[in-house]
Amino acid sequence: MDLARNRKRKDKRGMKHSSPAPLRATGGPFDGREEPGCDRIFVVVDGTESAASSVELGKQLADRYVVPWEAIFAETPKARDELSLTRAGEALTLAAGLGAMVFRLPGATEADAICEHIQASAAPHVVLTTTPRTLAERLQSPSLMAELTRRNSSIVFHAVAAARPAGRAIGLSERAAARSYVLAAIGSLATLALVLILKLVTGTSYLSVLFLFPVIAAAASLGLGPALVAAVISSTGFNVLILNPARSFNPWAVQTWLMFTVLAAVAAYTSWLTSTLRGRLALSDRSARESAALAAFAQTLTRVADWGSTADAVCREVADILNVQTLVVREIGGELHVVSSLPEGVQLDPLDKAALDWAWQTGKPTGSGTLIVSEASWQFQPLMTSLGVLAVLGLARDDGRNPIPPEREILLGTIVAQAALAHERLRLEDAQREISCRLQTRDGSA
Repeated sequence: MDLARNRKRKDKRGMKHSSPAPLRATGGPFDGREEPGCDRIFVVVDGTESAASSVELGKQLADRYVVPWEAIFAETPKARDELSLTRAGEALTLAAGLGAMVFRLPGATEADAICEHIQASAAPHVVLTTTPRTLAERLQSPSLMAELTRRNSSIVFHAVAAARPAGRAIGLSERAAARSYVLAAIGSLATLALVLILKLVTGTSYLSVLFLFPVIAAAASLGLGPALVAAVISSTGFNVLILNPARSFNPWAVQTWLMFTVLAAVAAYTSWLTSTLRGRLALSDRSARESAALAAFAQTLTRVADWGSTADAVCREVADILNVQTLVVREIGGELHVVSSLPEGVQLDPLDKAALDWAWQTGKPTGSGTLIVSEASWQFQPLMTSLGVLAVLGLARDDGRNPIPPEREILLGTIVAQAALAHERLRLEDAQREISCRLQTRDGSA
């Protein structure tokens, strides 16, 4: 009895810290007596300190259910600090090393990106971190888990507790935030003065609709908090100066509470609507910039007609798009040579040369940020087509870190594919010219 009780107590302690048991399952709470169905594990990677723990839990669940698993990073318009992005990148790198597929998911919100990605899964299991949320955050928006549950009731969640994320969205500075509240208060007081003047001039007291303007303006440009302050000032001023008897405060006046409720509701809706539209606009702008950069890259490659110009164009455009150092290596006379680099005069150390040789021989990415010769300073991406490896693209950062974070690997893949096709075109043109020369030589000798 004592041994069984101690074992049960030990199991409970283990589940408290790293339990893979879901928080909820379709059809009601999961009591542990029957395993819920699962066809894929999705690990939501964020910028918290527990991101790596989420990845490890996802690996455990994938082994437990014998299903594939993915690590997904939702790229939204909300700004993240450098520490958050670094943690997310490290977690995605860890997931790739453990066998997960890594995806960067653009979306207006995290919930939008995740739901669109997992909608094809019939029985998805989602691993995410839960962090403490302030009262203002709870009032402003539901948690990620609540939003995902509302949109897809078939999701089974596995939560990892985390502290307040260091990589949360960067807001206004303290001084700028105070300025927003002051501006909202000034707008409300100015509207109150205008209402008093109109009341004296026109003799009517049905001017409460004018208080919508400072509230809507504050919600759209300054945020929900300043808009609520504007609503409080407007309602209080309406109670004291407009309602009869004038210059007296009646906290139980129904008109005041009704007015505040309407103004607060308008402020909340306007703030949510403008932030959503602003987020979608920022995301669209970023996607448009990337698409425009890729289109310009493709056009540049079509205008060059020799190996040297193509290598120079690849180095220049890739450096601009990804903000990294670049080089292009090609085989000339049976040996690998750096035919172009940015900055010029790049010298590879023996470890980088070993990674380069491996990439050329195997056609697999090597070097920094990969699983092969990861200690190298450069990452090498083979430009490979059906004709084989035609060249190698090298990438590096000034600080020696992984030049391509996992969330940008999709963009890199598109760039590598375009560069490989450009080199394939050059190889085919060379082959065609060689055949033409042979035919001309044969015809001349005949």
